[in-house]
This record gives sequence, structure tokens and C-alpha cells, in this order.
Amino acid sequence: MCIAIVDVRAVPILTARMDEAPFGAVPICLNKARTVVGFNGFATAEWWPSIQDDPAMVHGITHTPGLVIFGGGVGLFKGDILLGAIGVSGGESSEDETVAAIGASALP
Repeated sequence: MCIAIVDVRAVPILTARMDEAPFGAVPICLNKARTVVGFNGFATAEWWPSIQDDPAMVHGITHTPGLVIFGGGVGLFKGDILLGAIGVSGGESSEDETVAAIGASALP
């Protein structure tokens, strides 16, 4: 797994890569976290269900550099206030999503 935490301005606060995790997962986890803060806390797993029935959106928004539309990016909230986001990559999308959710839940 590779994990990135960014602040609300998408500036990396922490990045970590587990031994033997693919190097290609590092930019993906950063992009997942940045996607979340760029869209006011909208989790990356929510993208595909939101656009799958809209061909124009599928073909248009997916060309946005750095935008990720599969699981593994979630917001870090204090109440209703978005503080940043966590992005996880290196596993299957559902695994990334689970690890990101667990990480986000650790926020007091």
C-alpha cells in the first residue's frame, strides 16, 4: 500500500510506501487525495456511480489531469469542515477504499 495525506489545499502532509508496494501507486494515492479536496470532500469511490449513466461526463471529466474516479480517496473531516484527505493505492480498489476509510476514522 501507498498512502498520502494532503491538507485542504492539496499540499502533501505525509506520504508512505510499504516495502514492495509498486512505485506507480505513489502518484495514484496522491491523486486520489487531491481529487477529494479538489471536489470539497467528494470521495473517489462516489465518482463512477455519479457519472456512469452520463456519457458526456464519462468522456469529458475523465480527461481531467490527476482526477481519480475509483475507490481509495476519502475526506478528512472535523464535523462538517474538510481538513484534508487521505488517498490509498496499491491494492484493489475496494481494499484501497477500506484502508482509506480506516485511516480517516482515526481522526479524533
